[in-house]
Amino acid sequence: MKAILTTRLLFWKRQKGMLLFWMLLPIILTFSIIMVIETAQGNGKIPVGIVLQEKTDYTDRLLKELNNISSLQVEVLTEEEALHQIEIHKLDSAFIIKEGYTEKILKGSRNRLISGIRSDLSFGYTPVSEAIQSIIQQDTGRVKAAFTVQQLSKVYDSSSTWTIDEIVKKSKEIEKQQNLLQTSFSFTTAEESPVEKKSSLVNPWGLWAIFSFLSTLLLYDWLIKEKTSPIYKRFTFTKFSFKMYAIQNSFIYLCLFLLFDIITVSLFTIFLTEPISLTFIISLVMFRLTLIMAAFTLALLFKNAYLYYVFSFSFSLIVAITSGSIIPMDRLPEKISVINSLHPLQPFLHNEIGFLWFILLSAIVIFWHGRKGKSDAHY
Repeated sequence: MKAILTTRLLFWKRQKGMLLFWMLLPIILTFSIIMVIETAQGNGKIPVGIVLQEKTDYTDRLLKELNNISSLQVEVLTEEEALHQIEIHKLDSAFIIKEGYTEKILKGSRNRLISGIRSDLSFGYTPVSEAIQSIIQQDTGRVKAAFTVQQLSKVYDSSSTWTIDEIVKKSKEIEKQQNLLQTSFSFTTAEESPVEKKSSLVNPWGLWAIFSFLSTLLLYDWLIKEKTSPIYKRFTFTKFSFKMYAIQNSFIYLCLFLLFDIITVSLFTIFLTEPISLTFIISLVMFRLTLIMAAFTLALLFKNAYLYYVFSFSFSLIVAITSGSIIPMDRLPEKISVINSLHPLQPFLHNEIGFLWFILLSAIVIFWHGRKGKSDAHY
């Protein structure tokens, strides 16, 4: 192992520039994309259309809350105007507040209150729809609380009677006075400083996972080059086989990747305030092991490095699109259970420990190592 480590260090010394480039690429690209998105969010607004099929106090409140979101530019339109604006890409998306919206809110129902209109370029559809759902949930929650208060008044024969509108109005006043939705903590000797994390249209770890997937594949071109070099035949006369040589080198690469993963976690925690937990660390390590074995098994299938590069970029693009990390697809993986269960990035993106691909790739590597070969005496 010491001899293999020395050989690999000599190889890295000759290509240290390229090695550092691919190791740092996921970090650099992730920070660059997030900075561009945050700049765009600060300087520009997402144009969103609202179609009102009825006008009540509840629809006015929904419209007011949406106008208070700094990243949105809300326009009230007819359905025909909204469709036309989306077709010519002047609107990102539009939402129709259906007739009967207030009636359903007062009944505590949250189903089929609003329908959305979008195009293939509607990148802001998902976050806007989630904001609307949050506002609706607040209204239905207040109404349900009002019904509960009325029922309790009847049970205990209270002399004071409150209408639903009065209870809802009072709950809003209490919410403003008590600041129920925001709390900050501090030591007794320190000044109170509430920490607010900015919402983003992208998941930083999702971006990093995509670029790390690509960089891991491309860095494993060493396996193709050394497998097809004249030196490969000399392993027949050495004390260890090429298979053992490849596995031990993969372990060295694993240690190097984990070192840069630690750096990534530190940077994301400091500059992006990303939360870190023990489950996440285990998920990250499992994800890295899976990437290493995936790159290892894929590199074994190729004899031409150029074709391997083309495949790596193409395969990474497919993985990126289907994951929803770079191009939002309205939670496609969550709606198609096959993609959700088989996609290699989904466990890591959901802060879960992925065993499926880890077990499958481990079995392939073990089978490859135990299989007899022709050109190597140790196969």
